[in-house]
Amino acid sequence: MVLMQSEINMDIGKNINILEAFVIAIRREIAANKLYLRLAGRTFNPECRKKFQSLAEDEKAHRDSLILIYKKVVGAENFNIPEVEIQEHDAPWKSDMTMVEIIQYAIKGEQESAVFYTDLAAKQTDNLTAEVLKRLAEMERTHERMLKEDLEKVEKNPDWFEEKNHH
Repeated sequence: MVLMQSEINMDIGKNINILEAFVIAIRREIAANKLYLRLAGRTFNPECRKKFQSLAEDEKAHRDSLILIYKKVVGAENFNIPEVEIQEHDAPWKSDMTMVEIIQYAIKGEQESAVFYTDLAAKQTDNLTAEVLKRLAEMERTHERMLKEDLEKVEKNPDWFEEKNHH
């Protein structure tokens, strides 16, 4: 399955049902995981690489949490999300984008995800599900703060992502 940019950046104000919202959220987490792995591969800075790898793992864990909630809501034992492929022409980043531009995109994605999960939590009748979604929203806000710190570092030192021996 190809994840279109319009689906990654869906208008969270749309009237979608809860199950559609969970599928979109799962796909967003898969896309975020791939973005952070790509960023980790583009930096020579060990501190930065480790942070992006950690963010990728967080997004994978978010996906897994959302799948568990989806299974609970649907009552399904098996749920398979088709592998998401982000094609270059559909991706929000292009090969010639700077790291700063990609980080800015990632910050926006984290902001949108936090709002999305907060809105989705408000629509839940099950308190446990609502709490998990609220925790996911807070984790996305934490990711946003971390990325903003990185953005500040690279704005002060444009070569920060490329430093091999970061102190």
